[in-house]
Amino acid sequence: MAKALNDTLGVKRTVKHFDFSEPYWEGTKQKKLVIQYCKATGKYQHFPRPVSIFT
Repeated sequence: MAKALNDTLGVKRTVKHFDFSEPYWEGTKQKKLVIQYCKATGKYQHFPRPVSIFT
């Protein structure tokens, strides 16, 4: 059986949260996938970024 990444070293890894990614992290707490949407182009982007990769 495969181990989760955090189980391999017995160390929990943390991820830095930024204001622009907060909706994503709040969604993970509720087991929801929240993806950013660029209104200018009508495209979705994932992973969270402070600016659109399309404009």
